[in-house]
Amino acid sequence: ADDTDIFFGTNSNLDVYPNVLLIVDTSGSMNWQTNPPSNNNRIGHVKEALRILINDLNNVNVGLMRFSNPGGPVLYPVSPIDGDVVGGGNVAVVASVADSSDDAMEAVTSSATVFQNDSQRLYLPKTQQFGVSTDVISVNNDNGDSRERISDGHNWTGSTELDFLHDNDYMIGLRFGNTNVPPNAQILDARVELFGRDNPSNNSDPVFVQIVGERDETGGNYENINRHLFNRIDEPSERTVAVVNWTLTDEVEHRMPMQSADVSSIVQQIVDNPAWNAPSGEEDDVSLMLAPQSGAPDTGRRFFYSRNGNPNFAPRLVVDYLNPGVPNSEVDSQVGVRFQNVRVP
Repeated sequence: ADDTDIFFGTNSNLDVYPNVLLIVDTSGSMNWQTNPPSNNNRIGHVKEALRILINDLNNVNVGLMRFSNPGGPVLYPVSPIDGDVVGGGNVAVVASVADSSDDAMEAVTSSATVFQNDSQRLYLPKTQQFGVSTDVISVNNDNGDSRERISDGHNWTGSTELDFLHDNDYMIGLRFGNTNVPPNAQILDARVELFGRDNPSNNSDPVFVQIVGERDETGGNYENINRHLFNRIDEPSERTVAVVNWTLTDEVEHRMPMQSADVSSIVQQIVDNPAWNAPSGEEDDVSLMLAPQSGAPDTGRRFFYSRNGNPNFAPRLVVDYLNPGVPNSEVDSQVGVRFQNVRVP
């Protein structure tokens, strides 16, 4: 019997065309950047390859399905490659903002129109706060995060991962240096952002975390000294009055971010310290301690990258604030968003 090319559809004399179902991995790892680094991630390269492939196909029936954990739907049924769109045109086309100049917001007050295209957040129209600054501060050296075993005080500075919070027996120290938050700023929102790390001990049980801050940033980097983290906040005068509880319920996705509960009350107390001189002085660091909530269940466990594990996925603190003298007012605003290369047939 003759061999028949059933994939590329080069045989136009067939009465029945071959059916090809393309299955695309859409799990979290497809968001990873390719190696060597490029301006595209894995799923971006797959999409571009599929466009090239489909444009070259003839005399076949093609469909598209996504694959993830635990599974995925058929996005487009197997249909003739040159036929009409199935479903009367009800096909989703997803396009993202590709450039920093493609989104902006504009606030309209009684006296002026203010345009802003460099904000890290877009505030939706109608009475939203405008003029908010955002500071994203990463742990910037290998001694800027640490984990400590509570039962015996053993400390790991420079570990490749942060363990939350093995049998409720670990506490984590995170030091965010060189902030740009000025003295007397009003903190509107602040959240720790951690990046998931693959580890077979990750599970889906909740992890109950209590967050407190160092009142004064005088301790410097963390050190491999027994009970180093505990001793930095042992006295009430050394820690913030503000305390925030955070319950981790989401499962970890490798290299994907997870944000904490709002810790603005803690950051506000640190910034209100009379010695705070950021961004020009030395007292410009925010240090947070994350420990188990007292009496909470201890079965949950999550692993995240430390800076030593991968500087690109180091813990970071995202702070929204109003500069001193900026009124805490709400104004009408409008948002503009531009999507390039929207591939609608």
